[in-house]
Amino acid sequence: AEMEATTLQDTGLSCFYQSRFRESLSLYKSACRIIVEKFGHVHPDLSVPLFNLANLLAAGGDCVRAVPFYRAAYRINAMGLGEGHLWTETAREALEFTEAVVEEGMHETPQSP
Repeated sequence: AEMEATTLQDTGLSCFYQSRFRESLSLYKSACRIIVEKFGHVHPDLSVPLFNLANLLAAGGDCVRAVPFYRAAYRINAMGLGEGHLWTETAREALEFTEAVVEEGMHETPQSP
């Protein structure tokens, strides 16, 4: 299951770089589902696909939906790796930035005149 989830994550990242966003989203969700079924909701392996899922949503302009995924990745990393770990800090910074974008209303796509 772990290898399958890793393969899904890697393929999801490849799809993201190829601008195949729907496919990437589906692959990240599948990786999350496999990890949750096998290890539970707070396993350290879950933080990577959650973070990638958040990045995908934020890059697509859906910061509101990205925030809970960043928050979950941050919490998992903080519990498992500690507050000072690079991955924890990266997740916290992404969460704070995305929350600020949402609070400022910048997540909305400007309307054409």
